[in-house]
Amino acid sequence: MIEMISFRKLLINAKNGDEKALMKMFDLFRPMIENASRSANRKDEDLHDIIVMAFIQAISKFPIDKPWSANRAWWQLKPHSIISTSVCRLG
Repeated sequence: MIEMISFRKLLINAKNGDEKALMKMFDLFRPMIENASRSANRKDEDLHDIIVMAFIQAISKFPIDKPWSANRAWWQLKPHSIISTSVCRLG
C-alpha cells in the first residue's frame, strides 16, 4: 500500500533526517537537477555533485518553523537564496 504524504510533511521529514523522505524529495527534483547539471549538452559530474550537495543543504536550511499562509507569495519564501548560499559555500 502506497502512503500519500503532503509535500510539507515530506519536507519536514527530510529536514529532520528521514533518509526515505530525502530520497523521495530528490526523486521529485531529479529532472531539474539533471537538467541543471548539463554543460555544453553533456552531463558535468562535478556540477551535478555540487547541485546535489546544495539541494541537501537547502532542504536542511529551509524555513519551515514559520506558519504557512495562503497570503504569502512563493517568492517571499526565498528558497533560491538558500540554494545560492549553499553553492557559494561549497565552491
